[in-house]
Amino acid sequence: MPETLPASFRIRRLAVGFLLPALLATLHEISYLVHLTAWQSSDAIDLLQFDQPMAFSHKDERVQRLMNVRHRYYIYNSTELHERLPRAPNGTVEMATFAGAVWSIFEALKRHPLRTMDPNEATFFVPPVFVNQIGSFKHALSKEERRNLMDSMDLVTSSPIYQSTLGKRHIFIAMDGMYWCWRAFGGPANLIKIYNPEWLKNATHEWWEDDMPLSYERWTSGKGLPSANIFKNIILARERDVWELHRMSQDGTDYREWEERIIDNNPIPANGFSFGLMDGPGDVELIPASYEKYAGSEWAYFYHTRPEESTANSTIFRHAPVTTVPADGTAESVTYRRSSVGFDIDPAEWARRYSRSRFCLVVRGDNPGSRALLRAVRVGCIPVVISDLYPRYAPSFKSTLDMSEYAVLVEEEAFVVDPWGTLHRVYAGLTETDVKRKLTALAFAQRVIFPDHPDSLFVRAFLREAWASTPESQRAVGCDGGCT
Repeated sequence: MPETLPASFRIRRLAVGFLLPALLATLHEISYLVHLTAWQSSDAIDLLQFDQPMAFSHKDERVQRLMNVRHRYYIYNSTELHERLPRAPNGTVEMATFAGAVWSIFEALKRHPLRTMDPNEATFFVPPVFVNQIGSFKHALSKEERRNLMDSMDLVTSSPIYQSTLGKRHIFIAMDGMYWCWRAFGGPANLIKIYNPEWLKNATHEWWEDDMPLSYERWTSGKGLPSANIFKNIILARERDVWELHRMSQDGTDYREWEERIIDNNPIPANGFSFGLMDGPGDVELIPASYEKYAGSEWAYFYHTRPEESTANSTIFRHAPVTTVPADGTAESVTYRRSSVGFDIDPAEWARRYSRSRFCLVVRGDNPGSRALLRAVRVGCIPVVISDLYPRYAPSFKSTLDMSEYAVLVEEEAFVVDPWGTLHRVYAGLTETDVKRKLTALAFAQRVIFPDHPDSLFVRAFLREAWASTPESQRAVGCDGGCT
């Protein structure tokens, strides 16, 4: 399970207020340095992965690479489609959790100058149909909600643009569910899998080409699903890399407790990418990463989790830093005392400490991923990731970002054997230069990952990833014969 996040908390932007914590931190350092000198000769630090070279001289080059992205995109401009997007009774939208993340992405796409109102100029097409705004994949939808979702899909898939492109270069956005997946179950996920529009019954042979896995006749005889043909060509933007997970399920490796989680991810669309497991902007407010913020932070580590057990053998990892306390008088105990670690705490105190921590733990839970990673990135706290599969499970824009540059990756086995020894080695082993490199990478990651960043590169990274996901044979502009 993810770290505890109070339902109604927003971290205030940190512009001032670090002087007192910095003074307290200095007092702690006096005793800390006594223990540090003897430790620094140890070679145990080789267990960690933060000492790899980090090429931040290329940061400006990567910014320029994104600025050179020129792909135009067209958002379906149907008034009826836009009116079908669910809103609260007062006309507002919820900007928290997964639904808020999807809305944040859509708002950024609506405002960006690369958007075109002429579909004939577009490389990509974005239908405003977001299953996260219909309901959770576990939610038992009302009859009205189910009809609304199907009607919205009908408006898109029967349109001249979708028909002329066979769904190619259409970017659909979804988070946290088995959407467009063979093993989908319940709610919108299952509705999409069994989606069978009326127009398909009289569709031309183009929808049933030989390289398509199924024909309509085979589906009607109970041997397949029409969604395999309707959605095979789309580009699916997800919070996790379901294509990498599908490859992993077939590589012959024993992934032990993760085997079922990996097998579950078998996408119907052949193409897509992961933008990462993010919250909405209403969950935590953006705090720019900087060395000033780091140096003035009161806490070395932040980690508060629920006492309940996790699945997939993850409880031992999630509880290890809480239940295993280092002996007094050791260097590890000094790092421990400087940290805010434990089970649930008061929401207001949670918010204050989280925003004033140098490192934030991201520990594997019911899945290899956790929303704690991008929460930490969002508040400018260096993530320390204890999940060996996370970089493969849910990377953020892997054509642009490398998780090991802005986070510290710690081996699960080393952590569970000696949690505070491992965490102390991370904290004491990073030089000021290392920290500044991490924070530079973290600041760049904030611009790439978050659509609401004031200097955001999200849309350009999003389009770059979509282009990389598009087969060369499908790369084009507009529609065959015009988008009319």
